[in-house]
Amino acid sequence: MGMMNYWGSFMNRNAIRLTRRIAGIILLICLFLPLSQCERSVPAKDGKALTKVELAQMSEEEINELPRIETLEVSYALSDFDVKKLDSWFILFSFIWPLVIWLISLPVKKPRSQQLIYVAEFCLCFYSAYFIYVAIILEEPLFGWYLSISAIVGYLITLLILFALFIKDKRKG
Repeated sequence: MGMMNYWGSFMNRNAIRLTRRIAGIILLICLFLPLSQCERSVPAKDGKALTKVELAQMSEEEINELPRIETLEVSYALSDFDVKKLDSWFILFSFIWPLVIWLISLPVKKPRSQQLIYVAEFCLCFYSAYFIYVAIILEEPLFGWYLSISAIVGYLITLLILFALFIKDKRKG
């Protein structure tokens, strides 16, 4: 019995699709989880780190004269989101594309269109992995980063299985 027959007889396509959706939902949830942390040296007053608002009210000379303290900064995907910055949108899309693909594919029933969606999903898995990696390249990864990479890998595996089943059906008939 070949590998394709093994997959076809033991794997339910709906269960695979559900697993893929769950991986997409987990990736979306990771948008709100801590991705990384980094130690930073920031100006302080009375032993407390100054906020961005307080720093904005001071001159550069005043800031340079202040003592510095080490703080641990935790980064979230949405923490540095700025509507005006293009890279912020790339990071955001790295987490929400499974939802977009799911909405696009709801009305799609043609096999050719489904093939194009599989190819797009395949490319978007690597897109997400790249941008999520770049977002924390100089920082220490945290739970959200590991979970997002795991969700991408899970999505990719289910996608490859569905594509293999699609090819198997194509050969049958």
